[in-house]
Amino acid sequence: MLHRWREAWGRQDVDGTVACLHDNVEIDFSAARGPFRGVYRGTTEVIGVLTSIWEAWGEASIEFAEVIDCGPDRVITVNVFRAQGRSSGATTGARVANLWSFRDGLVHRAKLFQSKAEALEAAGLSKEGDAGRGF
Repeated sequence: MLHRWREAWGRQDVDGTVACLHDNVEIDFSAARGPFRGVYRGTTEVIGVLTSIWEAWGEASIEFAEVIDCGPDRVITVNVFRAQGRSSGATTGARVANLWSFRDGLVHRAKLFQSKAEALEAAGLSKEGDAGRGF
């Protein structure tokens, strides 16, 4: 599911992205360092913020550097984000982690963290050895 979401996101495909989201989706970017900080609930709000991100960045990509199984219906991804400003041409990048949960096979919640350690702690996995095998 996450790979399908990432691919749709990378194509800036609204319909493909929505197809991966639960109706009651919540995306928590409250730990973000930038203009898109906030908590977004429901597909309308989530697509609104994603569209704003896509409009700001002419080119943007997310690579999953690591995926950690956290038990039933939860994973952590360590992400490498790269983007180039649409009007400025300036490039930027960030390495962050997300804790994802799924309901009915769809993305139900995602919370952004500034580090893998913070995401592991939020998942109740105090150290990397507590996590399931990555895939």
